[in-house]
Amino acid sequence: MPAARPALGVAALLVAGGALWRRAAPVPPEPAPWPLARRAARLGRVFPLPLSMWVAHETLLWPGLWRRGAHAPPGAEALTSFRRSGRVAYVWLYVFSELPLHLGLHAMLVPDGRAFAAWALTAADLGFSLFLFALAASYRRFPTFVAGDTLVLHQGLLWSGTVPLADIAQVTAPVPGGTRLTLSTPPNLALHLTREAQLRGPYGLRRRGQVLTVFMDDPAAFRAALGR
Repeated sequence: MPAARPALGVAALLVAGGALWRRAAPVPPEPAPWPLARRAARLGRVFPLPLSMWVAHETLLWPGLWRRGAHAPPGAEALTSFRRSGRVAYVWLYVFSELPLHLGLHAMLVPDGRAFAAWALTAADLGFSLFLFALAASYRRFPTFVAGDTLVLHQGLLWSGTVPLADIAQVTAPVPGGTRLTLSTPPNLALHLTREAQLRGPYGLRRRGQVLTVFMDDPAAFRAALGR
């Protein structure tokens, strides 16, 4: 029985956490809800803010490795940004360019009596590669869409924001000095706003900008959805 006490303690914590989760009141949906913000708000009723933001991000990020559904309201037209971006190709390029170096380092460490370090390095490298694939998949799972009179702007789980359509003065080609929402893919559109918009990022990060540069698969369809 003494050996089982740690496991029983962990089980008790999980049960208590589940009870608190069930008792937490539902978070009222925003006019244009962002799944990460909603999940973090609900977790924030139980956990401290940094932990709730981290757990919310990870629980939405990793299922992208096996889930294919897109998060958008019923009837909303998904304005995608992943089909022509080449993000998955960038990840594969990283994997194949780094693989020979990693295998060589692994082969050097194992015969030298540092097998644990070699396998720890392998696990960390594999985890980072899977993280990059999951991050690339988040662009498919969290598309941009128009909800009523609001643009819900998603760039995967990197940056997201809500912009009233009335605040969009014009949509142009990318301009220098804009607030860039893309990571590896060059932007192909710039949204010029009449006032600054707040952008939400992972782990509670925030940015503000009045000119937002983004990448969209079909710029013409994006302009049409905005009525521009």
